[in-house]
Amino acid sequence: MMKRTLSWALLAGLTLAIGVGLGRQWQVTALLAVEVDRLRDETRNLGQLRADNERLKRERTPAAEVARIRADYEAASRLRIELEMRQGSSGGR
Repeated sequence: MMKRTLSWALLAGLTLAIGVGLGRQWQVTALLAVEVDRLRDETRNLGQLRADNERLKRERTPAAEVARIRADYEAASRLRIELEMRQGSSGGR
């Protein structure tokens, strides 16, 4: 009788331990599934960002063109200053 009770108690304890282990395993699996979903979204976003970056690189104004525009702007600024100076000196006459 004592052996039978001990066997049942051992079986109940073992069942409980397995149940707790399986419950914990389920929790970890659920947390990992959430993390996998987040990482998939992040990977998708990174792919889109890479595609946008490549598109922007293709559409970028060439450096030579930027240098030419900058030089034109500086020349126009110098001409504007020179024109203002001439208008100022001729207006005083």
